[in-house]
Amino acid sequence: MKITHLELVEQDGKTELSAQLDDFHLWFRFPREIQVANSIEPFLACGFLAAIAYDREIAISSEYPISSTLYENLEQLQIIYHSWNYDLNIIPVNCSVVPPETPVPGVASLYSAGVDSMYTLLRHQQSITHMIRLFGFDFIESSGDVGRVIAHDQHFADMMGKQYIPVESNFRIYADSRKLSFPAVYAFGLYAVTLALGFERSYFPSSHASGELFPESSHPLTDPLWSNGKTRIVHDVGLRRSEKMQEIVKHPAALANLHVCWRYPIENCGRCSKCLRTLVTLRLLNERSNIFPELSLEALQKLRIRDESGLTFVADNLILAEEKQDWELYRILKKIICRYQLDEMKPKLDEIFLGGRLRRLHRKLRKPDWLDYVSLVPKERKY
Repeated sequence: MKITHLELVEQDGKTELSAQLDDFHLWFRFPREIQVANSIEPFLACGFLAAIAYDREIAISSEYPISSTLYENLEQLQIIYHSWNYDLNIIPVNCSVVPPETPVPGVASLYSAGVDSMYTLLRHQQSITHMIRLFGFDFIESSGDVGRVIAHDQHFADMMGKQYIPVESNFRIYADSRKLSFPAVYAFGLYAVTLALGFERSYFPSSHASGELFPESSHPLTDPLWSNGKTRIVHDVGLRRSEKMQEIVKHPAALANLHVCWRYPIENCGRCSKCLRTLVTLRLLNERSNIFPELSLEALQKLRIRDESGLTFVADNLILAEEKQDWELYRILKKIICRYQLDEMKPKLDEIFLGGRLRRLHRKLRKPDWLDYVSLVPKERKY
């Protein structure tokens, strides 16, 4: 993989940092008043997963050196990713190195208005100076939606006394073009923005508590290794999701600006999986918020857990339901978990009794897209 044509220019009133990753022109756009490093490191981060997935040596011209600290970490990062998934290779990275630069004054935190980022903002409120919001990373938003979210976020950032930095990119388009699954690749875009801004410390809100960890894109093992000696990345391992909510509800402004929905840019629909999980927690905490509709038990009963990450959130609410003795919710959540466990058993029974014939037939007929996408964990057990 060749990373070339690094450029830092002012365009349409914004500062654009861009480079060529093979045949793809990848860019990041920052507010004009924000200092941005003219560095190739963000694009090394963006291309890293594709390179190790497709066994491509990374080649960067000597005119674009990277930090010696980051370079020394690349081997350990590859060992970790390879240990998670043997299909991810250990590759050469050919580049020149320089000593780390002086950081930009300030402490940043990634912000999405969700439970994790809101908790990190409140937890480190005294030290955080900047809130970073990313667009074009998980969703490809319309310009109108981006404008609405920025205006909403800016108002909240002003209330909190923080400088707000919206960042736009075509990173998601790049990831899809390389068939990189979003759960596997999203943190690499976060590393890119963090390295481009160069603050002395940047917080990555954790999705899971220490006891819930498993291999995923943003992880306490890997996040700090993407530090470059200029910027220190801190994976903010915290409490369980319900425990974070218990802290958030103590701050009315934070609760009033909480947005967890994956369907709408600012409103919370109350029906998607993220909204339902949050509404369950609010009910168990005996809290109400006018930014959420009422919890629909009918919709909750239809909720399906799709992966291990989703299981941890429902299990967390199950623990809380038992603590609060809300047996109605407890029974519903228990059924949701049992349904997931049954779904997980089916492929194992197929392998044991039918040699995997049902799985092969399903894939032949349905041709699921996820089979072609890069993951941080094996798609199938090899033993």
